[in-house]
Amino acid sequence: MKHPLRLLWIILLFSDCQKEPDNSSIIQINQQLSNYAFDIGSYWIYSDSFTNRIDSTYVFDVIRRDQFIGNSHSNSTFRMYRMVFGNFLNEQISYMDIVRNSIVFDFPRNIFENTFFQRFTTNSDSTVNHFRPQGIIENLNVKGEKYNRVFCYEIDSLSNQKSGSYFRLFMKDSIGIIKQQWYRNHQLYKQNELIRKSTNLRDEFPL
Repeated sequence: MKHPLRLLWIILLFSDCQKEPDNSSIIQINQQLSNYAFDIGSYWIYSDSFTNRIDSTYVFDVIRRDQFIGNSHSNSTFRMYRMVFGNFLNEQISYMDIVRNSIVFDFPRNIFENTFFQRFTTNSDSTVNHFRPQGIIENLNVKGEKYNRVFCYEIDSLSNQKSGSYFRLFMKDSIGIIKQQWYRNHQLYKQNELIRKSTNLRDEFPL
């Protein structure tokens, strides 16, 4: 009888590990970030200030799931809202995840010459993955449009830190990225500015 009992214990243990988490134990997304939860069909069109080249991106898929993260010391289940972005010109795909108090980007290769994650936290000044918050710009003019209280972020890759190559994002609630800047040797060489957009936010919350 030892073997059947042992088998029963293993089955019970395995089934317990596979239980779906109770909604009350799921760490929800901060409602402050619901202003960045764009729906399918949202798009942004940018113009390069140096070349007048047009660039664009749009949301073609949205994925909502509960992500379990655990180790021997602690474990938690986080609600995640992922937006999948495409590019009209070169068919590149990138992602934007909203998790708890943070927004996580996965950019295509041509931005940093390698793919890695950067984390953006709107209520923290901590540095994560070479991300440096530059504060809030009270008033910013982009292509004749005036925006107030714009979040500015500066990010770089490990290989580019010493070369002075980095990237800046300017983000506005309910609108998204309104300006992007690329630097090499601390010199600005490319700048995309928002010229047209159509954004739809998720109506329901929590996401």
